[in-house]
Amino acid sequence: MVQALRNRALKVWDRERVGDFKYNSALYYEMHDEVIPALKLSEECGKTERIKNLLIRNARMNPGNGHYYELRRYYI
Repeated sequence: MVQALRNRALKVWDRERVGDFKYNSALYYEMHDEVIPALKLSEECGKTERIKNLLIRNARMNPGNGHYYELRRYYI
């Protein structure tokens, strides 16, 4: 069902507009300190500067609160 809705969105709007929606969603997740979905959506919309900033912010966190293992593919 979700994939059908994504395909429908691509038919209604162009890829640039869908990328803007993903970027806004990534900002929402970032505001609520949900790093993993924010990174995933930032990667999908191609905002590499935002990914870098999120990783730096995550690296500055207390090691007990950071998401280092889950984000290992971004740190490579």
